[in-house]
Amino acid sequence: MTYKKNQFFKVYPFVLNSGAFDHPAVKAKISKGNTFDFHGGEMETSMVMAIDESLVKLETSEKGIPKNTAMKAHLSWLASDWVTEQQKPIGIGGDPRGATKENGEIILSISAKEIVKDLILIRDFKE
Repeated sequence: MTYKKNQFFKVYPFVLNSGAFDHPAVKAKISKGNTFDFHGGEMETSMVMAIDESLVKLETSEKGIPKNTAMKAHLSWLASDWVTEQQKPIGIGGDPRGATKENGEIILSISAKEIVKDLILIRDFKE
């Protein structure tokens, strides 16, 4: 968690990130070979499945890869030209096909536990 005081407005914006995607317990559950997982990929799809499985249709899902290889090498999370393996435009970064409800429950649980730590620090924050 980070914060930076705004001298003019006297506000303290805090940046929260649960870090769950990098947590060892989460990484251990991701499909073998899934080295690139971003928007709509396995982890996010798993979280949606944990909340409401009926919203996910894995049988029609496709892997999204960045078309711009320079972006993939340096700023993969910013790539805007997402395509399927057949080069069809798609808004998914990663491969949702390995998603499971159980993995989503693990990710959400770890996220909650990690974010609570930072919320407590914010609650107890003193300048």
